[in-house]
Amino acid sequence: MSGGQAIRTDDDDFLIDDEFFADEDEADVHHWRLLVVDDDEAIHTSTRFVLSDFEYRGNSIELLHAYSADEAKDHLRNNDDIAVILLDVVMETDDAGLRLIEFVRNEMDNKDVRIILRTGQPGVAPEWEVITRYDINDYKTKTELTQEKLFTTVTTALRSFEQLFEINNNRRGLEKIMTCAGELMQHRDAEGFISRLGDHLISFLPSNQQALIVARDENDQAIILCGRGDLGNCAGALADQSLPPAVHEMVGKALEEGIPVFDNAHACFHLKTQGKRYLVIYVGLERPLDGTERQLLDVFCANAVIGLDNVDLFQHVRKLAFQDQLTKLGNRSLFLERLRTLINDMDEGDEYLVIDADLDHFDDINDLIGQENGDIVLKDFANHCLGVAASPVVVCRISGDEFGYIFKTGGENAIDLDVASFQKSLYMVSEVEAYAIPLHVTLGITRLNAGNASRATAESIMRNAWLALRRAKDMGRDTFCYYEAEMDEEVQARAELVTDLRKAIDKGELFVHYQPQFCLENDKVSGMEGLMRWRKQDGTVIPPYKFIPEMERSGLIVAAGEWILRECCCQMMRWMEDGWDGVPVSVNVSMHQIFAGDFPETVSQILEETGLPAGMLKLELTESVIMVDVQEAIAIFSQLKQIGVELAIDDFGTGYSSLSYMQQLDVDVLKIDQSFIKHVTERRGDAVIAETIITLAHNFGMKVIAEGVETADHVNILKTLGCDQVQGYYYSKPLEADELIAFVRARADA
Repeated sequence: MSGGQAIRTDDDDFLIDDEFFADEDEADVHHWRLLVVDDDEAIHTSTRFVLSDFEYRGNSIELLHAYSADEAKDHLRNNDDIAVILLDVVMETDDAGLRLIEFVRNEMDNKDVRIILRTGQPGVAPEWEVITRYDINDYKTKTELTQEKLFTTVTTALRSFEQLFEINNNRRGLEKIMTCAGELMQHRDAEGFISRLGDHLISFLPSNQQALIVARDENDQAIILCGRGDLGNCAGALADQSLPPAVHEMVGKALEEGIPVFDNAHACFHLKTQGKRYLVIYVGLERPLDGTERQLLDVFCANAVIGLDNVDLFQHVRKLAFQDQLTKLGNRSLFLERLRTLINDMDEGDEYLVIDADLDHFDDINDLIGQENGDIVLKDFANHCLGVAASPVVVCRISGDEFGYIFKTGGENAIDLDVASFQKSLYMVSEVEAYAIPLHVTLGITRLNAGNASRATAESIMRNAWLALRRAKDMGRDTFCYYEAEMDEEVQARAELVTDLRKAIDKGELFVHYQPQFCLENDKVSGMEGLMRWRKQDGTVIPPYKFIPEMERSGLIVAAGEWILRECCCQMMRWMEDGWDGVPVSVNVSMHQIFAGDFPETVSQILEETGLPAGMLKLELTESVIMVDVQEAIAIFSQLKQIGVELAIDDFGTGYSSLSYMQQLDVDVLKIDQSFIKHVTERRGDAVIAETIITLAHNFGMKVIAEGVETADHVNILKTLGCDQVQGYYYSKPLEADELIAFVRARADA
C-alpha cells in the first residue's frame, strides 16, 4: 500500500493520525483500506469496478480481497489499518461471515473497523436478528447496493470510522500520557526525570528524533540539560554556542517570552514549576502538529510539571532527611546510605577507610562560649573538613561534634592517605568573638573491603569506627586508632559487666570500705571517706576502676550512689549508737546524681530516715561535674548547705573550673588530687601547685585535704605547706566497717 501508514496497534505511538488529517498536497500518500470478503468472484469484480474512482476526503480506496473467512483473518492479522469490511454472510458455511464478526470484535478486540454485512440470502441471516446480536454497522442485500448506494454506504462507514478513530486515538493518546506521566513520577532525581522526559516526547510526537531540554543556569545562561538524536552530544553545553541557528532562535524566544513556539519543522514549549524551575523543551518535527496534538501536548506538559514539582519536593525532603541543617554537610543518614551503596557495589581490590572524627572536649568548649557560639565553631570546622584532604568519597556530620569521612584507599581511583598527617591536618583554631578556640581531633578508623563487605552492614561499619574512636579517647585523645576485633570482645564484656552490676545492686553484693582522714595538727582521725566495693557471690572482688566507669556510662551510678549514701549514714549511726562520737563521713557524688532533679530531697530524706546529723555528712564532687551547669550547681549546692551537710571539691586541679564561681558555690573543703602529692617532695612544680591550692582554699575560708599520702616525707611537707588534713596508705588503707572501728579504737588507746 502506498503511503504505508499505521493506523492502529496497541504499541503504536499516539497522535499518529497524520495521514488521516493530511494537507491536500499529501493526499497521494494515503489510501483508505477496504476488505472485501466474499466467495463470489463477481462480487469482487463489481466492487472493484464501482469503487475504482471513489475518494473520501481526497483519498482513494485500496481494496483487499478475501474469498473465505480464513483468508479474511489473515488479512486482518497482517493489516491493522483496515477501515471498512464488506462482508458476505454465507461462504464456506452458512454462518462463516457471522463467525468472522465475532473474531474481529472479540478475539482481535477491534472495535474501530466498520463492518457492512452484505448477503444474497436474507433469510439465512434475518436483518433485525443479526443487527441485534452482532456488532455490525450496516446490513445490505447485494441487490440493493447500486453504485450510488455503495458510495453512500462506504462514505458513511468511512466517516464513522474516521470519527471513531479520532475519539479512540485521543483516548489512546491520553492513556499514553498517563502511562508516561506514571513512569516519570517514579523518578526522584531531576537528571533522570529530564532525561526520560525527552525520550517520551520523541516517542509520541511526529518527531525527527531530535530533541533537547534547556534551562538557565545560575549565571542566567541557557544551558542544555540533555539532547537526543543529532543534538545528543550537546548536553552540558551553552545553547548559544552549540545549537543550529534556527533551533537556537526558537529556544531563545521560548526562554525570553515564556511562551510555546511552533512552526512546520520545530516545536518549543516550556515547563514552569511551583519551585520556579523553568525548562524549555525543543522537538524537531517531521510535520506540523495539528490542533488535537497540541491539546494533548498541553495535557502532557501539565502532567510533566506535576512530576517535576514532585522531583523538587522529593529533593527538598531528601535535603531535609540527608543534610545537616547547621553545617550543610551530609548527615548520619546520608553517611549510612553511602556506606550501604559501597557495600553493595564492592569490587575485588576495593578498600575504603571509614573514619569517625570527634572534636576533643567540645562539651567544655560549649560550656565556655555558649551553644550559639559553639554552633559557629562547628560550622568553621565543617568548612575546614572539606579542605584538608583530597577526594573523600563523602564528608558528613554524623552527630553533635562527630564528623564522618570515607576515603577510597584501594582499587580504581584510590588515593594514598597518610592517616597521621590527615589527623594532624584537622587541627585548627576557630576564632569566635573574643575566643580563639583550638580544635584537636581524635579519630576512630575501620577498613571496609571486599573481604569483609559481605558480612558487614552500614551500621556495623559505623559501630566499628566508633569503637576505635572510643579506644583512641582512652589513649589520651588527639590521636587515632584502628578498629580491631578484640574491641567487640571488650564491648561484650562491658555489656555483661553492666548486667552483673544490675544484679549486684539487687542482690546486695555491693559493700563499703572506709578510709580514715587525719588532722595534721593533732594526728587524730578527723573524718573518713566511704568507698564503694563489689564482691560477687562467688567471692570475686571487682576493682573499682573496672566497675565505677561502667556505672557512670550506664546510669546505674544513680541507684548505686543513693545506696552508698544511705549505707554510710546508717553505718555512722550504728557506730555512734555503740558509743563512738563519730567523725564526718564523705561520700562521692556523680554528675548523674547531682542533676537527676531531686538530689537535695534525696539527701534530706536519707538523713531523716537514718537519724544522722547533717553535719556528720560530707558530699564530694569533682570540679568538672560542677562546670557542666554552673548556675544549676550553685542552686543545688545552696539547697544542700541549707540542709546542713558539708561540701567538698574532689580531685581539685585536675579538671576544668573557674575561680570566679568558687565563692558562689559555698564549698567547705578542697581535696588536692593524689597526682600532685605523689611527687610533691621531688618536683618543685607539684609542691608549688599544692601550696597554691592550700593558700587559695584558706583565702576562701575552706579547709584542705590531701589525698594519696604514702610517706612520712609527704606528711612533713604538707604540714609545712599548711595543709589541714591528709588521707592515704601512710596512715591506713581503706577498711571494712569492723576493721575501721577497731583501727580507730586502737589509735585512741595508743
